[in-house]
Amino acid sequence: MVSAREVRVEDILEEDPVTVNTGQSISRARTKMEENMLRALPVVDGEKFVGMLGYRDMMEKLSSDPSTTKIEPLIHAPPEVDADQNLVELSTLRINSGRKKFVCISENDRMDGIVGEEEIAYASKDMEEMSGLSVGDVMKEDLVKVEEDDSIDTARNRMLDNNISRLVVEDGDGNLSGVVSSLDTLRMMVPREEMEGGRKGGSGKEAGTVAAGDKKGEKGSLSDVPVKELMRTSEEIDAEFVEGEDVPLSRALEIIQENDVLEVVVVDGKDALGIVTLKDVVDFIASHEAVDSLMVQLTGPEVPEEKKAVHDKIENQVKGGLGRLLERPEELTVHMKKYEEEGTQHKYTVNFRLTSELGTLQVNAHGWDLLDVVDEGLGNLSKLVRKKKEKMRDESRKRKRESKYSRD
Repeated sequence: MVSAREVRVEDILEEDPVTVNTGQSISRARTKMEENMLRALPVVDGEKFVGMLGYRDMMEKLSSDPSTTKIEPLIHAPPEVDADQNLVELSTLRINSGRKKFVCISENDRMDGIVGEEEIAYASKDMEEMSGLSVGDVMKEDLVKVEEDDSIDTARNRMLDNNISRLVVEDGDGNLSGVVSSLDTLRMMVPREEMEGGRKGGSGKEAGTVAAGDKKGEKGSLSDVPVKELMRTSEEIDAEFVEGEDVPLSRALEIIQENDVLEVVVVDGKDALGIVTLKDVVDFIASHEAVDSLMVQLTGPEVPEEKKAVHDKIENQVKGGLGRLLERPEELTVHMKKYEEEGTQHKYTVNFRLTSELGTLQVNAHGWDLLDVVDEGLGNLSKLVRKKKEKMRDESRKRKRESKYSRD
């Protein structure tokens, strides 16, 4: 297994991406996005890279007829990356910049390739940082939702307001009904443009449903069309559901890649527990940058070799099992005591005190071998962190259920 710091941009760069030309219309760009399940397209003028066009650019700024509107006013300049940057650096840039795609540029403004959330997430499936992770470790539980009878305009505004790309849809009884995405709203805002194998006004999701939206092709129509006419229903996307939060994260990523989608929904029967998106995986990888800033205070050992061995053991564990459980680690204090026992043999007691978003947690461990004691203590600390997170999740779900029943 490799780590995220060993994977470089050049290892995952998409060197021949789908592009759109500056002279083409928004309708043509939308069709390419839909047919390739993309949320951003590089814009080129011949061999010269001009910028990036994202679905959000269109959702926010499109104000005139998309069949005649050109691309130039809507493009943005994406962050540029170097081929030797690693996955942690790339993931951190994704979070800090808010952009989903980056570009590698060579001489004369030629594009060497692009890289984004998909490439980062798919590359992470077999990384050591993902070992042992479940969907419950990374999923978002605070779901933004709409109801089937809400308008597409309501869904669009809710996505823009919360800076997200999809919403869970519920029926009148509060049960999971389906999912609606930003690409679905674009179907109503922008008509399809004729391309090879298709025609303007042709079917997108289903014959009839999207065709009706394409014929309207006006932003004003978004307030007249209910979400249920455009959403992907639970039956249609059953393969993209995972039952329970203990499903391995690597399996969820396989489902996303196999179905060419952007997320999986974590369910418990008819209830949505959370969503795992590509961005959630990127967030997790980026968190390893934050783990490096965790202040570790080690007191007690007097022998330099002992101190270094313990510090290395702690550092490896913080970057691995323990660190990936925390969103905002602050300080880990480790105090070691050594007792003289049975001649030259020593017995050790090590106390651990961790401060993070979970509050302050403390454990201790005892034994004859120092590194074994440190291992045991860090393992106990990881178990305590998991229990604390599970308790907080259970309490959150209980409050949501009570709120749901009180509305009923």
